[in-house]
Amino acid sequence: MKKSILTLTLLFLISVLFAQNLDGFWGVKWGIGKQEIRTYLASKNIAIAGEDNESIAVVTPFGGKPATISYRFYNNQLYGAMVIYDYVDNLALKNYQSTVAILTEKYGSPTYVESNYESPYYKGDGYEEQAIRLNKGSEFSRWIFKDQNILVCSIGTNLSMSLIYINKELYFQYQAEKDKQTSSDF
Repeated sequence: MKKSILTLTLLFLISVLFAQNLDGFWGVKWGIGKQEIRTYLASKNIAIAGEDNESIAVVTPFGGKPATISYRFYNNQLYGAMVIYDYVDNLALKNYQSTVAILTEKYGSPTYVESNYESPYYKGDGYEEQAIRLNKGSEFSRWIFKDQNILVCSIGTNLSMSLIYINKELYFQYQAEKDKQTSSDF
């Protein structure tokens, strides 16, 4: 018993000592403004596909695969980014697993993993994609970094895979403002 507690304590301390920060997304730091993102994208010859007050969207390869990337802003500060990969027939689970493996190699094991299937489905039955599409299955991995920033990889019910990169501090400010606006309606 003492040995297992010691082992767990040692593993925890190692994970804390070697934990990393998630200080930005794809070469840009959290908190930069929309103009800086425009300049950054232009330097990479990436055209902007759409823009509004809170986001800039691009369509470009990310991780070697075609993707749509949405940079998210609050008070003209980058707080997050979402990468969406379109569904490729019968490859949702395989693409998810290979992406999680790459992220695990880069960032270490996820902080939280969810792989759930409701009856009559189960993992390994060959019908995982059908289960996810019917909202009877889920695949989700989350990394929480030393700086409390977050990375999530998941498969949606449309079987597209998404990566969500979040700066916790700016996101909570954004969410508090949205909640305040919503509650003022009542």
